[in-house]
Amino acid sequence: MKKLFLIILLITGFSYSQMIQTEVIYLVENYEFAEINADDINVETIILTDDSNISGEITNGATHATATGMTNVNYVGGLNQTVITFTDYAMVITDAVAAGGHGTLKLIDFPEGIIRIPSVIGDIGITAVGAGIVSADGQFDMALGTATTLTDAEELGNANVTIAAKVDGTLSTGADDIDFAITTSQDEDGHTASTDVWLSVAFLAEDCTATTTMTFSGTIVITWHNMGDY
Repeated sequence: MKKLFLIILLITGFSYSQMIQTEVIYLVENYEFAEINADDINVETIILTDDSNISGEITNGATHATATGMTNVNYVGGLNQTVITFTDYAMVITDAVAAGGHGTLKLIDFPEGIIRIPSVIGDIGITAVGAGIVSADGQFDMALGTATTLTDAEELGNANVTIAAKVDGTLSTGADDIDFAITTSQDEDGHTASTDVWLSVAFLAEDCTATTTMTFSGTIVITWHNMGDY
């Protein structure tokens, strides 16, 4: 009898693109092994794909209704957790004169569908700024949003702050720490066109005198799930 170890972690963020076929499944949960005979749960083929959807069928104890012209398939999936790590990343801050200084970076291009985001956790340390920033007391905003429409304002708003509200920062000799802690679930409607996630920064005009850079390190963890498309 062929056997395969299938490790199911209770954390998210996995991405697989291979087909699993087995007759005996070993589940690992909370460091305890349990052997389950595939015949008992009617497992035949499970396909894990990169978009976090499982296209193979697996029963979950529910009884599906039947009708002529109707079929039912139960899919098992999990949350995705995208962890973005920065190590001395230098973001270009473009001087817009009276409109302040602005920088953007795309973090994620979600698949099409309704994307549910239950949490965003971030810890970003500003480690240095270029000569165009008043480093002693420069004031800026940092946020996560779905667009980069920030070329005409000194502060972030609108689509710049839809995923994580702006956090106000004040530099001290070119350094600061920015934390995000968004734990209220939100939905992004990407059923017509996929939703993007952008990290944006805006400086006050008086604190940005020329196009320059902001260097930072840290992590942003975005937990998300594709609810489906139509």
